[in-house]
Amino acid sequence: MRRLAATVALGAALAVPAATTLGHPGHGPTEVQVGDDFLRPADTRVAVGDTVVWKWLGPRGNHSVTADPGQAESFDSDPGKAPQAIAHPAGHTFTHLFTKTGRFTYGCRVHPAMRGEVTVIALPPRDTKRPAISRLSVRPSRVCPSASSRCRATRAYAHLSLSEAATVVGRIDRAVRGRWRLVRTFDFDARKGRVRHRLHVRGFEPGPYRLRLVAYDYANNRSPSKRVRFRVGRP
Repeated sequence: MRRLAATVALGAALAVPAATTLGHPGHGPTEVQVGDDFLRPADTRVAVGDTVVWKWLGPRGNHSVTADPGQAESFDSDPGKAPQAIAHPAGHTFTHLFTKTGRFTYGCRVHPAMRGEVTVIALPPRDTKRPAISRLSVRPSRVCPSASSRCRATRAYAHLSLSEAATVVGRIDRAVRGRWRLVRTFDFDARKGRVRHRLHVRGFEPGPYRLRLVAYDYANNRSPSKRVRFRVGRP
């Protein structure tokens, strides 16, 4: 969770190498090196929508990247060329965008011992459901920064319900001459369900205050903001 970024955003708004790890569409291509009688890595795992880039190392570049026939994905770095005519300089690249899931084998038409494989999987659908905050209240609704005979409640708690586990980012504002002014920001992690979180009001001046909360789930979806008022009394 981007807790610092989320806190700053609330204040403003409310005031493993790539060749061997699973990629994601739009996160850059996976590279396979084509050397003298080897493919590195020989086995590659990507997601639907990823691109694989084969890069020739040299000094000899008489190698092809050719998919085996009869597969759902077909690619060939040198279509129509005879094996003896295949040659590429160091740094030459060939790319293929994978659009289907499955296991795809390929090899070099010049050196049959050079074999490779690309496994393409489907990514699970992205979580786009926004979390929700409900039943927000501050208890007690009147609190004091220190205890006295007139006011014994020195601790205030935010009570709320969360639709899913999330990071809750909060802002407390004080009413000053008819305008809300920022006093404090905070954040905390919480599970789904009923939540109680202590509000630190020590040092607060007497007067009306407003608590505003938003929640960010683990896919970084943001909830609508919720707000509630409470009061800090004189000790």
